[in-house]
Amino acid sequence: VNAGLVPKRLEKQTLTPHPLRGVDLRVAEHDLRERGISVSATPSREETCAGWVQLGFSLYKRLAKMGFKSHTQEGAEYIWLETHPHACFCALLGQVPLPKPTLEGRLQRQIVLHDAGLRIKDPMGFFEEITRHRLRLGVMPMELIYHPEQLDALVAAHTAWMSAKHPNETIRLGAKEEGFVVLPVGELKGKY
Repeated sequence: VNAGLVPKRLEKQTLTPHPLRGVDLRVAEHDLRERGISVSATPSREETCAGWVQLGFSLYKRLAKMGFKSHTQEGAEYIWLETHPHACFCALLGQVPLPKPTLEGRLQRQIVLHDAGLRIKDPMGFFEEITRHRLRLGVMPMELIYHPEQLDALVAAHTAWMSAKHPNETIRLGAKEEGFVVLPVGELKGKY
């Protein structure tokens, strides 16, 4: 959950004596939003978080019971890290990707992962399989294109691998009090 660090930091930067609105989010989320990368905000209380965030918290608790520690802890045998698939794709592409439920968005994400060296299906094979006959029948080779959830999982796994094998080619955003979000690039652009 957020520890209220963003409002404190912003209050120091402004002359506004009253509380700032719309800043109930973590430092990492604020930094990504400032760069034009849209991410959900994490409230300051676990019970007010969205269901999928609460599920993540329960996963972290289960991992801790199994001996996993945050990637920031030195010497941990088993580690976990937090990432954000949309932010990863923005960073890898150098721009905000096309909407992920669309064919174009899925192709774009699969191309960037394939180009990053992941041993996945080459998305350009999709175009080789489109024929006049298939178009007339409305039978597209969709089995060659990964689903959005699969692409998100693949970019998260790629980020974890990069963090372990090439930590200098990753970046982490956030604060120790709230946790860090890791992205699979060495640096981020100012705006996306």
